[in-house]
Amino acid sequence: MVGACALASFGSKLRVNFTPSMPLGIYRLKPLPTSGVARGMVVAVCAPDAAADLGRRRGYLSSGPCPHDTEQLLKVVAGVPGDHVAVSPDGVAVNGCPLPDSRPIALDRAGRRLSPWPRSDDHLGWGQVWLYAGNSRSWDSRYWGPGALGDIIARAIPVLVVPSPRRAGGRPAALAG
Repeated sequence: MVGACALASFGSKLRVNFTPSMPLGIYRLKPLPTSGVARGMVVAVCAPDAAADLGRRRGYLSSGPCPHDTEQLLKVVAGVPGDHVAVSPDGVAVNGCPLPDSRPIALDRAGRRLSPWPRSDDHLGWGQVWLYAGNSRSWDSRYWGPGALGDIIARAIPVLVVPSPRRAGGRPAALAG
């Protein structure tokens, strides 16, 4: 079944998500609207260079069509140019609204140290976005900082998705891409 899903995704505009970072399932990749990227939009995006390098070394990312031969990630655009993003050890807030489950964790699933984006209180600049997934172990802008609008490949529309698996207590199971 997994092989069939993977094969189907190569020849089409589908992305199969197997990580708990975003809901598991199948997403259709569509061109970005002419109006551009909007806050709350789910997107397929290539990780920034440093994040892609670390992701490949640590096994967070598999091979794919992005630079550095990495897969595309599915993330929510939490902030767009001009938005105020406050990063603290307690998590991330965009325009004063805290993002649930955005507190960075100290160690990944293998016990390796994770470095969160430094504490900051700033506005996103032209061409920058804050990428997020509502999972306390998601690997996203809380570790890389702002992403580039140019790294967004497509809009990702859920076709068939199921909730992400969670551990007891409602906490996600693993660091997810």
